[in-house]
Amino acid sequence: MPFKHDHYLKMWALTRPQIPGEFLLLDEAQDPAVERVFLDQGRHAQLVMVGDSAQAIYGWRGARDVMTGFGGRQLALSQVFPIRLGNRDRGLPAADDRRGPDPSVRQPNGNPLPSHRQ
Repeated sequence: MPFKHDHYLKMWALTRPQIPGEFLLLDEAQDPAVERVFLDQGRHAQLVMVGDSAQAIYGWRGARDVMTGFGGRQLALSQVFPIRLGNRDRGLPAADDRRGPDPSVRQPNGNPLPSHRQ
């Protein structure tokens, strides 16, 4: 039988590890691989979860939306900041890009990104 990622992840989770830190962030909390490990850290750290329940796609492999039923304070994003690969997608010019920053990408205050062209 092949020894896969899920096997050693489960072995690690069964050791009940303590992840050091005062604050721990779980991104994609709608599909965690080891939810119990993260939730157990609440004994010594403040837990912060980020996710979108509507985007849960790993229920077929046992992932459970840990945000559902969590007793913490819930906040909604008021603005979405899409992240894509590549400097150009972040509004930054690539090394060989003479066009400058992408005008559609804005700072959180709504202002355009500054140009770094000389």
